[in-house]
Amino acid sequence: MKTFVRAVTVMVLAVGIGWGCGDNIGGTTGVIPGPPRNLKAYSVNQSAVRLQWAASATFTDSMFLGYRIAWLGREEIVTKGVLSFTAAGVPDSAVTFSVSSVLKDGIRSEAVSIRWAPAARFDSAIVLTEYSALDPNRICGLDVGSFVLNPRGLSMADPNAAALMDLYLWGDEGRASLSLVAASTYLGLWKPTRFSAVQSPSPSLDYFLSDFPSDYTEAGVAAADNTIYYVKVLDEFAQVHVARVHIQVLSDAAPGRKVAVRVSLQRAVALPFAEVVSGTRLPVAWAVSLAAIAR
Repeated sequence: MKTFVRAVTVMVLAVGIGWGCGDNIGGTTGVIPGPPRNLKAYSVNQSAVRLQWAASATFTDSMFLGYRIAWLGREEIVTKGVLSFTAAGVPDSAVTFSVSSVLKDGIRSEAVSIRWAPAARFDSAIVLTEYSALDPNRICGLDVGSFVLNPRGLSMADPNAAALMDLYLWGDEGRASLSLVAASTYLGLWKPTRFSAVQSPSPSLDYFLSDFPSDYTEAGVAAADNTIYYVKVLDEFAQVHVARVHIQVLSDAAPGRKVAVRVSLQRAVALPFAEVVSGTRLPVAWAVSLAAIAR
């Protein structure tokens, strides 16, 4: 009897390894669908996240039902022609979203996952005018915000600017291309914002992202039209926040050039927007078979 149990155990293990990493093996077809590809997301607002993915390789299979989206113990199935989903009621913390392909008989693929932290969205534009030493009252700078403050425009003449300004619009009085530069470049005691070299052309903050950039520098960035920039800023308590800053150039007539700024801000300290999560789980049928043999 013991010899038989060992033989069956080896057989189940071998079959399980041959199955791969599907979640729910045990339907009628014996075919495991391919997982969805290129999962990305963006924050619709502080409690909603929009997901997007590319079709599974088995998208045209007649047995293909659609995609299963799972997060925080909830799940939703969308049909195979739907490649996006908006999750509402998301808490103010990082949440892992998993998406898998599903066949009509219930077999699921390995899930692909993304860890996403919802962000406060500020789509009402703040208009900045390029800095001029001759007119320090211009609204040329931006306080990106924090967990208690919303974004706002600032001038160099504002008595609170040194403690709050994260970046300002610089063009050397119209003699140079427009740039977003850290307030610390105006005066070293001001706030040292960090910019990522990664930029995303987009007409709005609605840009899907799979990973938040990881490398940052204090060097400024060119202020290009319809572009998202990724920044790390220090709040009024010297705590790090990350943000996506969208720029729309409104006027290129020097020396009073203007841009409209929109912000997607992580309220939580040092919490990035996105991170691709890897990992697999034991197939359900495999786990059940092993448990039965153990008994």
